[in-house]
This record gives sequence, C-alpha cells and structure tokens, in this order.
Amino acid sequence: MRVSTIILLSLLVVGHAVADDREKTVCGFIQERFQFWLWSSAAPEPDNDRASISPLIELEEFATSDGKVLRGYKYV
Repeated sequence: MRVSTIILLSLLVVGHAVADDREKTVCGFIQERFQFWLWSSAAPEPDNDRASISPLIELEEFATSDGKVLRGYKYV
C-alpha cells in the first residue's frame, strides 16, 4: 500500500512537471502572447457545417494533460 502511494504521488508530480515545461515561452511572455493574439484573431471561426458535408470528416475534441481542450476536424 505504501509503495503504491509513493509511486502514484511521484507520477502526479512528474506529469505536472511535463505539462509545465510545455508552457515555457520561446520569445518572451508578452511578445509570445501578443503574436498568438494576432494569429488567432486572423483565423476564421470554425464552420460546423463543413464537417457535415462529407462522411469522412468528423468534429473532434481532445483534452490535454494540462486541462486545455483542442477542437478540430478529423479525417477518417
């Protein structure tokens, strides 16, 4: 019981550290967020009807380990 608790706690810490490493900025805190804001404001709104045109396209959602949800289309 004690060994499994230690293993579980260490896995939780390692999983959290990996998620935090993905969030380190490349070009600085303010500049990176500003550049992302410019890019995302230029992107069009998702078109849910586009997925219904073809039976080979499905709407997809994926939850990351750090709690973010990614949405998009999946081609089957």
